[in-house]
Amino acid sequence: MWNIVKSQNYQTIRDNFIIIVFIVFTALMLLMLFVDGAIEMTGAEYFNGAMGENAIIIVTMNVFVITRIIAQDYNDKTINYEMLNGHSRKEVYWARVITSLIWGVLNCMFVMLLPLLLATILNGWGNSADVTEAWLRIGLSVFPLLRLSCISILLSTIMKNSFKGLIISFVVTDGTMLICTLLEELLNISLTFQFGFSNIMSLLMVTNAKEQIVDGESVMVGDTSLSIGMILGTILISLIIGGIYLMIGYLSMRKADRE
Repeated sequence: MWNIVKSQNYQTIRDNFIIIVFIVFTALMLLMLFVDGAIEMTGAEYFNGAMGENAIIIVTMNVFVITRIIAQDYNDKTINYEMLNGHSRKEVYWARVITSLIWGVLNCMFVMLLPLLLATILNGWGNSADVTEAWLRIGLSVFPLLRLSCISILLSTIMKNSFKGLIISFVVTDGTMLICTLLEELLNISLTFQFGFSNIMSLLMVTNAKEQIVDGESVMVGDTSLSIGMILGTILISLIIGGIYLMIGYLSMRKADRE
């Protein structure tokens, strides 16, 4: 299996599609620095005001990366050749799961953090948010991102085609975003880890801010504190739901093998 992982890493590094996706979404996030006026914000102000709003860009990028790595080799029959060379479907599947999760999460986290780091380098962190709590939220956002990655893995495995997997993953992802928005607006409720999208938004979008006096100045300070329930819910539910998606994908591949 690890030979397949190495092969997938080699292929991904040289995949023009992945390279273009990375460049486009990096440029888009940097552009948002100017659109949001974030280029003049401190790191804490960017985290409070723009981080969550730009998270939708990261979720979209994740769909591109995951579906490409998982399903592209169905298109050119590479997976068939691997199995003819003695690799089991288990090895073929889990090797691509490992590769896609690593590349998906690393690419998305880099692109997401780049504007925050630039704002901090240019203007300092500031006093608008607790730095430790903010980075805890960022670290926890990896878990719902993994959960969202797993649903794209499942859909791409079922579709056995990178283009079809991309389209259906977009439909499901955008549908989830719409459902979250409607539920919050119509029912006046606040969703947290019920959905992968709501989970990542609840971590990266700070909605509660109070005016406080810090170092003799009046500053709007965001409430970045997290309850133990939110922390555990984010980790456990993301891992459980993500694991279920991956197992369904594996069982779907085994069923296809029997057929």
